Amino acid sequence: MAVTDRKKPEYDRLVRALRTNIETEITVGVHADAGADDNGVTLLDLANWHQFGEGNNPPRPWLTDWFDSKEPRVLRAIGTEIGVSIKRGEDLNLAIRRTAVAVQADIQRFISDEASFEPNAAVTLLRKDPQTKPLIHRGIFRAGILAKVAGNAV
Repeated sequence: MAVTDRKKPEYDRLVRALRTNIETEITVGVHADAGADDNGVTLLDLANWHQFGEGNNPPRPWLTDWFDSKEPRVLRAIGTEIGVSIKRGEDLNLAIRRTAVAVQADIQRFISDEASFEPNAAVTLLRKDPQTKPLIHRGIFRAGILAKVAGNAV
């Protein structure tokens, strides 16, 4: 019985794509270069204080809560985007960047939804100036969440 090798064009594109340099490090969140306020408090400091708590302020996890609820979906999205790029004959780095931007937008939506982002504790509200708008309402925290691929903003 004779065997005929019938490679599809997608296979050749996949092999070429896998031989290229793929930027695999995706980071999404508040990065060290996000800036600081007039008092020298960085946005990264604020993000860490919310995530882990600081002094008398209890933790208000935002990143781990998002990640725990979305990890399987993000992994599927990466696979889907890579498949789309292969079929289109695109550089696989485009798929990585599209996924990173989608994750960034999803985290920003997640923390904007007050039902998913734990509110301030009563002890925190007592210490705050009632005239101060929360970071989430000013958009500072949300805007500071950025996607980077291989260390470069996308």
